[in-house]
Amino acid sequence: MNKTENPRKALGRGMNTLLGSRTQAPPSAPVAVEAADARTCASNSDVICTCTTSSQPLFDGLLLKSGTHLNVIGAFQPHTREVDDVTVRRSLVVAETYDAVFAEAGDILIPLNQSLITRDHVRADLHELLSGKKTVRSSPQDITLFKSVGFALEDLATAELVLKP
Repeated sequence: MNKTENPRKALGRGMNTLLGSRTQAPPSAPVAVEAADARTCASNSDVICTCTTSSQPLFDGLLLKSGTHLNVIGAFQPHTREVDDVTVRRSLVVAETYDAVFAEAGDILIPLNQSLITRDHVRADLHELLSGKKTVRSSPQDITLFKSVGFALEDLATAELVLKP
């Protein structure tokens, strides 16, 4: 998503060029692929991935529909955030690592410092979730949020797997 219309339309045109057009529509015709605004994405998506350095929330958490999953991976400083307090409070939160999230993630630290949530609001870290040690989602209606601030060891492990013959 993009907050301004022209870059959204440019993305849509670029994706259509990349994917190839199945029609011979004139350039002024609506594009088949178009990036949506934040409000539309938040209210209609099953999965939302944010990857920005925004210092302000990208959308209103009241717009999220039940069952939405969010991957919040951009903002990584205590004063920056991609999602608002409402989103965090409505979500079952999984951290990449507890230490990183409680040290760097403004998305979590801001509502925590305002006493809107407690540390227990972060239900599990990625290891606990993937190993089955903890379960987070108990209903398809639950809104879930994965918060990552970047963990170099995971990047290294991924690179090793990709480069392995």
